[in-house]
Amino acid sequence: MNNSVAQHLHLTLSDAIQDSFYDEKSNHEVIVLKPEQLRPIISILKTELFYDMLMDIASVDLGIEAIERFELIYLLYNTRENKRVCLKTILPDNKFPKIETVSDIFGAANWAEREAFDMMGIVFSGHPNLERLLMWDEFEGHPLRKDYPLDRRQPIPKTKELL
Repeated sequence: MNNSVAQHLHLTLSDAIQDSFYDEKSNHEVIVLKPEQLRPIISILKTELFYDMLMDIASVDLGIEAIERFELIYLLYNTRENKRVCLKTILPDNKFPKIETVSDIFGAANWAEREAFDMMGIVFSGHPNLERLLMWDEFEGHPLRKDYPLDRRQPIPKTKELL
């Protein structure tokens, strides 16, 4: 842990970090952390280290063979120093993946968390409006999961009259 963000977090929450490294290709630190430590880590990054912009949240399905199947990736940006950091966390429950929301810390998380919920079925506890975002309400399942059947047919919703 010879990187500055990882060093600071290691001193602040020593048991939160599972791994850290510097990614030369993307030119930023990558920190792998325990899912229950996500909110405190993001709060520290925002208040103490000035990572004041949440750029994106990405969800990854590592496949049904994986012991821990779902991974979340958070990209944060420090506008003062023009630096980025990547946080990764692996969710332990393969059937009902769940993690606490960070939408109250970063408003930009609202949309990204709803997208991860809709497409992957990851529940963000404490989210103010965790509803489908891209798929219609009657859609069954989560289409970006690797076990979603490619030939599955869904009912097409009736559209409302616009005029």
